[in-house]
Amino acid sequence: MGRGGAYTSTHRDSEPEVIPTKIGIYGWRKRCLYFLVLLLLVLIIINFALTVWILKVLDFSIHGLGSIKITDNAISISEDVEFLKPVYASKIHANYDLPLVLNSKNNITFNTRDGNGNVTGQFVIGSKSVKSFSERFIIYDSEQNMLFDASDELLTIGDIVKHVKFKVSEGVAFQGPVQADRISSNEVDSLTLESPIGDVTVDAAKKITISSKNDIKSSCHGDMTLGSSTGKIILKSSNIQIPGLTDSSTAASAYQLCICENGRIFLAEPSQQCVPTNTTCP
Repeated sequence: MGRGGAYTSTHRDSEPEVIPTKIGIYGWRKRCLYFLVLLLLVLIIINFALTVWILKVLDFSIHGLGSIKITDNAISISEDVEFLKPVYASKIHANYDLPLVLNSKNNITFNTRDGNGNVTGQFVIGSKSVKSFSERFIIYDSEQNMLFDASDELLTIGDIVKHVKFKVSEGVAFQGPVQADRISSNEVDSLTLESPIGDVTVDAAKKITISSKNDIKSSCHGDMTLGSSTGKIILKSSNIQIPGLTDSSTAASAYQLCICENGRIFLAEPSQQCVPTNTTCP
């Protein structure tokens, strides 16, 4: 250091230069963002309008959907409904002023099941037949009177039924015995009881009455037996004829009726005695 001199520092602390930073989205990114927000808003408006339209078309309300009204203990349907899968309900009935209609392209089947899910009864309504599968089939009238009862052991027609009519062109065939208090035909047709192969047997605990306003005809290919174990056989008529009996002569116009030991009846002349022969009493 020289005399009279001074120390001067030329060094100055330099401050860093501050560069401003832009915050936000600018340019094409900003325009794309606005476009997406606008597109989302349009989609929300369209979805809301479609939702309102669907609710309006389906008639949706707090009570149900359209014709389906939901209550505390039931579901009410006021129009036609098509079920594509099984429907389970404890009771199905129509309105009191409308009928209940069930339609199907094929069959309508009603099943009853036990606690294990096994089918215990089935009722099938087909296009050409109606079938019932159960241990017992019963038909009642409107007053709960039994009309028809069918099971594996017995077929019963109720006591309330006054007349049972079988109207078929070829007649009615019974494989087993038939028990009835009365068998009759209508006022136009005749009543015919026949057995093409076997026998026809008519039994009664008390009496058998055969009556007709016209003729009564009985014929058979074999033997015909009229028998009574304790009572009598009465033929009541003002004109009783037994044509075709064997006679012991051929010249008389009036005969006497003779009976063989075996019960066969033959004719003899009034002046002769009833003398049996090998022809009259074989």
